[in-house]
Amino acid sequence: MVKVEPFDTARYLDNPEVISHYLAEALETGDHKLIIRAITNVLRASRIANIASATSLSRTSLYWKTKASPEFITVLKVLDAVGVRLEPIPARSSRKRRQPPAHAGSRSRH
Repeated sequence: MVKVEPFDTARYLDNPEVISHYLAEALETGDHKLIIRAITNVLRASRIANIASATSLSRTSLYWKTKASPEFITVLKVLDAVGVRLEPIPARSSRKRRQPPAHAGSRSRH
């Protein structure tokens, strides 16, 4: 009989670029529970003891539950410790707006 191991996301979060893309996907969902879970996976991948040492936070403060959200400064410290930082995207007003088709406003009568 073949034994199937449970999938562990943390095993594949092995460099800052992968972590950055992983977190970007989580952030795009807007689901705070999923975002906390993703950051927790990053913590586990980077060894919580190492992150605690790098951030001067206690190990117990880094074991987050999805029901209790960590403080944002804690999240920033953790991301910095693993080499990931949040960067702003261009504001919506500066993005090129999509123009409606030329015929959208005109109505023809037959």
